[in-house]
Amino acid sequence: NSTLINFENNHLELTNNYQYLANNHQLFVINSNSLIIKGNTITATHPNNLGGVNDAIRLMNCSTSEINQNSLNGFNIGLIILECSSLNVNENLLENIASFGIYTRNSQNIYVGCNTVNMLISDPTSWGIYFEETSNSQRCTGKIKSNCVFNTKRAIRMFSSLSSPSNLPEI
Repeated sequence: NSTLINFENNHLELTNNYQYLANNHQLFVINSNSLIIKGNTITATHPNNLGGVNDAIRLMNCSTSEINQNSLNGFNIGLIILECSSLNVNENLLENIASFGIYTRNSQNIYVGCNTVNMLISDPTSWGIYFEETSNSQRCTGKIKSNCVFNTKRAIRMFSSLSSPSNLPEI
């Protein structure tokens, strides 16, 4: 369990073909209770990097975090937030994203604001911003405000598979 982690002003470029490798994450943080990811450029330049679970940033069980002013380009999924709390995701640029720009599952108090998400294609299965609630113990809460989502048939989805009333984020 880590305390303060700063990942700022880095440039990562993935140039090889990882299409057939499952679960590739360029930055993966687990169990952090104070995290800053700011001003980074993370790019996948190979044309076949859009299959599988290939993402630029993945956070799991993190809290009190800032994900700001990053540029993510050429991934299947831009940012994945799993079972986190108290995150601010602001002013990020996500380009050429195939499936999900910002994907959040079972996370609380998540603020997603002023992000620009340019999807790669207008695919009926892709989403710019996706909030999913599958656990009664970790309900989805937060705000989605002032984002721009382009080149998709489905900009924002908030989904609960629970039978009880959901607490999905405010738009």
